[in-house]
Amino acid sequence: MRRVRARLIAIDGVPGVGKSTLAETMAKRLKTRPVQLDRFLSRRRDGYVRYINRYRLERSLRGLRTAVVEGVCVLKVLRSVGREPDALIYIKRFSSGRWADEQDFVPTGSLDGHLAAIQAEADAWSGALGGHFNRSLKEEVIRYHVEFNPHHEATHVYVRADT
Repeated sequence: MRRVRARLIAIDGVPGVGKSTLAETMAKRLKTRPVQLDRFLSRRRDGYVRYINRYRLERSLRGLRTAVVEGVCVLKVLRSVGREPDALIYIKRFSSGRWADEQDFVPTGSLDGHLAAIQAEADAWSGALGGHFNRSLKEEVIRYHVEFNPHHEATHVYVRADT
């Protein structure tokens, strides 16, 4: 018997943009279940991709004919388990007629300069609020956008307008 590989749909975007909501809706229509990468994270984490339990993720994908996988850095995670999506949907949150997260997550100058500016801003807010800001996840998502360009490589872009 010939084994048929699952049809794989990936949903990407920055944290909080609505990936899980779209994945749940799509999975319901495709009569499958969403695969949410956050559910494969170990408890202790100061990043994302390296804390994904790849063995559990691969087992979860193995039994599905059609899979809808969502999460930040989804292309990098899928490649780490030897998978490439058949379709990539990138969600952009728009506000005031522009991509609201572009300035934070897509550097226009040097990457190091961009990360230093984000750290300086975070330190200022953290100091004002009496807390500490851990930039590791945000930095990982920025580096991912520079390396993978998911917002340009997407087969489909879903624009979510803020009201």
